[in-house]
Amino acid sequence: MGGTIPQRKLETFSDFAAYRAELIAWLGGIVIDEVALYRAGVVLCKELRAAGFFPEHILMELHALGLKSDRRDVSMEDSAFQDQRYLDAIRLLMQSCYGEDPLLRSVRGADGREWIVLLVREGMRWDPEIEMRRKDWLSCVAHDDRRYITPVPRSWEQWTDAELATQILRAPADLRGPS
Repeated sequence: MGGTIPQRKLETFSDFAAYRAELIAWLGGIVIDEVALYRAGVVLCKELRAAGFFPEHILMELHALGLKSDRRDVSMEDSAFQDQRYLDAIRLLMQSCYGEDPLLRSVRGADGREWIVLLVREGMRWDPEIEMRRKDWLSCVAHDDRRYITPVPRSWEQWTDAELATQILRAPADLRGPS
């Protein structure tokens, strides 16, 4: 599969430092109100869109940075709280960038890797260099792997975590751009 992912890293954008600070405060529960995170996301998104970043690029880069702690010494309740805050932050960033409330899920595979799954709609982005026309697809991102599921399976959002994790592992790798 051909195509390119922007070569510039997320942390090199001038507005990323401010966004990162708001994100870390949000994820840590220090900040309850999401307004500052949203505003920082709007500013960052102007830069990202101008540089050709699409939803799955942002998700891939953000997830690879490992800003969400995977500490083993936290309770299940605290871990679930942090996982939900992370998903809420990604959802908020996508809303500020693309004006849509994305379908988004987080699932852990049998190997313990966390996958973030984003429904990418053709209207959110279109890459003419993708050889196989993907009308809509699921972008599946782990910190060290990217896969895609197309066509989007009916009712995928109601699958159990185990069902979704199984389908992710069966999905083709997304080989575009740097890993």
